[in-house]
Amino acid sequence: MIETVACQPEAEGRVGKYVWIGFALVEAIALHGLVIAFIIMGLRK
Repeated sequence: MIETVACQPEAEGRVGKYVWIGFALVEAIALHGLVIAFIIMGLRK
């Protein structure tokens, strides 16, 4: 994002929106993986 804003400062709002959406998706995938891991651990007992 830093390089994009450095090259095109006027695109900061548009690029920032996609960065936050990407961050949220990565976070959601990580949390789902954690929940699935705990479910699997609970089923093994």
